Amino acid sequence: MLRVPARSFVALVGSVVIGALIAGACGSDKIPQAVHADAGSTIALASTTVPSTVSAQAQKEAQAMYETITKRGKPKITVPAAPATKLEITDLVVGTGEVVKRSATVLAHYVGVDQKTGKQFDASWDRGQPATFPLNQVIAGWTNGIPGMKVGGRRELVIPGDQAYGASPPSGSGIGPNDTLVFVIDLIAVQQG
Repeated sequence: MLRVPARSFVALVGSVVIGALIAGACGSDKIPQAVHADAGSTIALASTTVPSTVSAQAQKEAQAMYETITKRGKPKITVPAAPATKLEITDLVVGTGEVVKRSATVLAHYVGVDQKTGKQFDASWDRGQPATFPLNQVIAGWTNGIPGMKVGGRRELVIPGDQAYGASPPSGSGIGPNDTLVFVIDLIAVQQG
């Protein structure tokens, strides 16, 4: 799996956030790769290194949401019996914060499971660090399935293969060609684009 330095989520947390789902170009389709920071990195949601443009209140709110979602814990995923034919969106917990727009960058914990095998292929929860990523640089199921979600919410996405990795899933991911993927996402913070 590709390893690069973590990206900064300056507008909301102003410090290093571990992990990202970013896209690599493949023709006109976007094929995301899971990206992780070095193991020695840490997350500090309320940091004294936050630029002056980030209010103390925003730092406090992001830290409180992170703590709330951490207490909620890693979700258990039940996979559907049949592959999805269209994107299915279910709010398991409706958030109370800001609504995500399509052009946003989000900070979230997530779990991903392959519907065909029932096996987990990725989880930020297992790394102990949420991920940050721009919605215009991830698989179509995330780009289309996260907008409208509110900060603090937990959403399940059942993503058909054509909105996931299609015929060319990442090598070594355990995801088969055109597999339906199930994600449960806990939204910690959002930076509107």
